Amino acid sequence: MIIAPWHLVGKKGTLDYLRKFVEGGGTLIIETGFGLYDDRFYYNPVVPPFGLDELFGYREGESFWVNQKPPDKDVPPSDRVNYEPEIVFTAPVPTRIKGHTYLTPIEVTSARPIGRCQDMTVAAMKKVGKGWVYYFGTNLGASIAAGSDGGIELLRAIITRIVKPSVVGGKVRPRLVEGDKRSLLVVFNDNPQDQVATLKLPARHKRATDVYRRANHPVVNNAVQITVPYEDAVVLLLE
Repeated sequence: MIIAPWHLVGKKGTLDYLRKFVEGGGTLIIETGFGLYDDRFYYNPVVPPFGLDELFGYREGESFWVNQKPPDKDVPPSDRVNYEPEIVFTAPVPTRIKGHTYLTPIEVTSARPIGRCQDMTVAAMKKVGKGWVYYFGTNLGASIAAGSDGGIELLRAIITRIVKPSVVGGKVRPRLVEGDKRSLLVVFNDNPQDQVATLKLPARHKRATDVYRRANHPVVNNAVQITVPYEDAVVLLLE
């Protein structure tokens, strides 16, 4: 998988590599302005350039600039797209996010539309060769950083189809750092409440010790149960 956010300069060599990567089975996640300029920083007449519009099945239209300030009361409905526009997604998971920085409508040819804002299509996906391309017509990373958690849901839905984590955790976020004999399991809780989680461990781990609280957690049927305080983390040493 390659995530290429805010990839404005579309060098032919780079885009040829990404084309081959996708056709060979890779998944590519891109967003607004992908290949907007050539390597001399001139606008490309078609975005994405070098035939990728036909291959990826969409073509960018003119972008709207998104103002992060609340709109004035007298802003007409036609201009409200410039103020935190809401994008409604149907795939890869139903969710909503706030557009950030830019909102770019697209003309879809052979891709599948997956996101709309008002009456505009602004996101699409397509199987290309053996791989997949996902296009989001806004600055998705900036949207997530501004607190639009729907963007995390979108990425998680795409990534977990391809990259299978060793440990999964529902409302908590476990990250396993494996070693030859011992491993560390870091479990994050981003929620405003304490979370009780039962985590299935790789079979070779038989003992779990909370590194900071010096507490042992029994491993039963290759699983361990822990309580992660709100907006905190638990670090387990696995042996």
